[in-house]
Amino acid sequence: YSDTEPALPFVEGNRGTLGGAPAPAVTLGHELKLAAWLAAGAQLHGGAQYILLLRESWPEALDSFRQTWPVCGLQPLAQRASWVADAAIYELHPSSYGGFAGVQAELPRLRALGVNTLYRLPIWEFDNR
Repeated sequence: YSDTEPALPFVEGNRGTLGGAPAPAVTLGHELKLAAWLAAGAQLHGGAQYILLLRESWPEALDSFRQTWPVCGLQPLAQRASWVADAAIYELHPSSYGGFAGVQAELPRLRALGVNTLYRLPIWEFDNR
């Protein structure tokens, strides 16, 4: 988990060998994504990253993950909103639709796809070089 550095942890099943004999294996990966405009000679450093690899059912793994939040400085919610369990969330930025009017025009299509919750990205001025 990181507030500022997106990362993609993944586990892939594959075929390996053990003592020369075929055996099931997994590959664990963690791709950290950093981006910045740097001056010549400057360095870019990633912050602390946490990986939790579990062999549990999804609900059990989710509970285990939530128990690690204090290590990352997060506070678990006392109670999750009831609508979250059925949320089909779509993330968007209004600029991708030509503004809010474009988003409004797109709502029927998104609803037809099953989307019932929009996550709007923040809006601020930026230098999009």
